[in-house]
Amino acid sequence: VAALPIAGYYVIHAWVGAGILSAGGTASGLERLGVAQRAWAMLPMSLEWWRLLVFPAHLSADYSPGDVVVSTGLTPAHVVGALVWGAAAWAAWRWRRAVPGIAIGLVWMIVTVSPVANIVVPTELLVAERTLYLPSFGIAFALASVGMALSWPARRRIALLAVILTAGAARSI
Repeated sequence: VAALPIAGYYVIHAWVGAGILSAGGTASGLERLGVAQRAWAMLPMSLEWWRLLVFPAHLSADYSPGDVVVSTGLTPAHVVGALVWGAAAWAAWRWRRAVPGIAIGLVWMIVTVSPVANIVVPTELLVAERTLYLPSFGIAFALASVGMALSWPARRRIALLAVILTAGAARSI
């Protein structure tokens, strides 16, 4: 049910035309690429999403086109991207009954990043932090689910959380 508005947007977008609903063009490097080619080109870009969602140490106002480069050939980043997505899918499947929050968080991330992922419909941005606000909730939910599923005593989990928050705060300062 939650995917219906997103699917409706794509149907309306196809009927009305990209010229009226688009924000200003296609991101550099994605011009004239089909859906499968864009998915392949965005696989290494998704590593930047993961970095921003899990460890947002270095932020930028815009990551197109000078900071990230579109590549349609096989690169090490494509292999690493496939491994990261494979590991996330494996974790969600492996612990779907014991820790369902991993799968819920991953699905939330995929659904909320899909409109700006340049796969179904190309956009003018390759990577932008402002497009990751909703997907970040999914990753936070998945990580919190893992933390809650640890069989450690509450005192050790709180200590681990305190260490992580202190390290993050020190890094931010």
